[in-house]
Amino acid sequence: MIGSRAFFEGMPDFQSKDRDILVYTDTPNGFTNYRQSSMSGRCTIEWVVKPKVDFIKYALRDRADGLEFGKFLVPEFAEEIGLTIDDLKKLYAHFEDRIDGKHFYQVAIYQAYAENGAFTLTDEQRWIAYEIYKNSRPEFFEERKDAREVKFNETEEE
Repeated sequence: MIGSRAFFEGMPDFQSKDRDILVYTDTPNGFTNYRQSSMSGRCTIEWVVKPKVDFIKYALRDRADGLEFGKFLVPEFAEEIGLTIDDLKKLYAHFEDRIDGKHFYQVAIYQAYAENGAFTLTDEQRWIAYEIYKNSRPEFFEERKDAREVKFNETEEE
């Protein structure tokens, strides 16, 4: 599973418009990198199994969409392709300005991973990312702020 469900499934009031499923294939039929299909709230993304370097090279192309960054944040995907935090930092530098407001929660997740040095979130980091997610989706949640107004990676002064 990829997309917001990979991070927020089980959180209070969590709702997603769809279920994003990533499928690896050794035998692509009619595509060379990936294809995506959606039906009845289920989005299936088929990726051709490749070495990590090829996944990264494809993601770093000039016309890459900001949505492509999210799959690299999913721990299971990162583990499957052998992605490291250093690899993730290179990818983030490429995608940083391409991440739209509805996916800004990915910035908080990335920053937490970079801070932790691993593809893990503390409960607090997960809550912060979830608040950003909720604030960017007024159609699902009542109280809203601009997603970019939620602060993260700040320490409280005592």
